[in-house]
Amino acid sequence: MGNSGSKIISVLMLPLYTRWLSIEEFGLVDLLQIYSALLIVIVGACIIDAIFVLPSNKNDEEQTSYFTSGFCFIGIVSVNYLFPYYHSLAYVPDDVIPNSVKSSKWYLCILLISSLFQGYTQNFCMSIDKMKAYSITGFINTLSSCTLSFLLIPLLKAEGYVFGFFTLKYDLLPL
Repeated sequence: MGNSGSKIISVLMLPLYTRWLSIEEFGLVDLLQIYSALLIVIVGACIIDAIFVLPSNKNDEEQTSYFTSGFCFIGIVSVNYLFPYYHSLAYVPDDVIPNSVKSSKWYLCILLISSLFQGYTQNFCMSIDKMKAYSITGFINTLSSCTLSFLLIPLLKAEGYVFGFFTLKYDLLPL
């Protein structure tokens, strides 16, 4: 329930996205999301999947230790891998990564970092059987996404989409 509502709303919002964004902007946003999804696995070292398995059936102290360790890991990884990634894009040929993505490298970093933290906190909630918090977070994410889409995308286009996506990832860190 925490994910299905947001997926249905994103499908319903698709006509608005295509109305507000040009073909190039929509393509750029889609590329940024695809690259972000691919890099989550590499940069995050599957920590999002690990937090789903490790803290289950542990006491509160151990769960807190797992959460804190993983949260710090994501912070350290974000700094250690994303800034070198940002600077190394200048040396990658245009036929490997399109120039439009290179010029939006900060947006890709924002999407990646926010997706890492959001996925991590939601999977932690599922791991410790806090399904109510997981569902509420999914609802708040969806509500924020719609609201920010209506406010930011018509004004800022692709940048508004990225800023709205980034902002909604930090609505609620469920614990």
